[in-house]
Amino acid sequence: MRKLKIIGSALLFWLCCTQSLLAATVLEQHQYTRTFGTETATMRWQRLSGDPEQIVTEINAEVDRTEMDVNLATRSWRVSDEEKKTQLKIERHFNHLHLTGTFAGEAIDHWKNIDEAPWFQTMSISFRPFLDSSDEKIRFWIVRPDTLGIHKLKAIKKGIEILEIQGEQIKAQKIELRLSGLAAPFWKATYWFREGDHLFLRYLGPGGLPGSPKIVVEISSPLNQAGLAAMKNQGQL
Repeated sequence: MRKLKIIGSALLFWLCCTQSLLAATVLEQHQYTRTFGTETATMRWQRLSGDPEQIVTEINAEVDRTEMDVNLATRSWRVSDEEKKTQLKIERHFNHLHLTGTFAGEAIDHWKNIDEAPWFQTMSISFRPFLDSSDEKIRFWIVRPDTLGIHKLKAIKKGIEILEIQGEQIKAQKIELRLSGLAAPFWKATYWFREGDHLFLRYLGPGGLPGSPKIVVEISSPLNQAGLAAMKNQGQL
């Protein structure tokens, strides 16, 4: 009887999640190519309606779900990857992050202290309010996916550059990321977002120790996304 109750509870949870996803509307969807040395992978990216809105990304066996607040900062982040034996959930509770589940096959249940700065786990969208503002820099928290280390980063606007993507010349706002504090000179990554609607175009960052290949992520889906411009006019971006 106890086993049947457990199965019934699990089935109810699955049905609730499924109904929630079926009710959600896809607000945006894009596809990216991730390159690390000679390895390439396709990343699928979706923005789903709801309260809260979600970003769902899929790459190889990994599926990430990020719930956001009205300012597109992260409220919670879930990672599912059967190949890496990971079923992880991280939630923000005021100035604390609660990490639960399994990571690389090990059970975890930790609390980590942060401060009032926002948490941007999905920087591909969380930077949009910053890009719309007159601010030149912003500090935020990030959880490193491969170690679960929690770091405070600083994002700095570096002006407009011209990128060539899919044979097109595109004006893009460049953002440089640095670690906060004394470690700032030892780590750097760069994002580029299309001018106007802030569509994430390209990422370039370290892939490991000095001398390791860089990680490059670049949009591969069509760039003529009229829906983004319409959403921006309606105040949804």
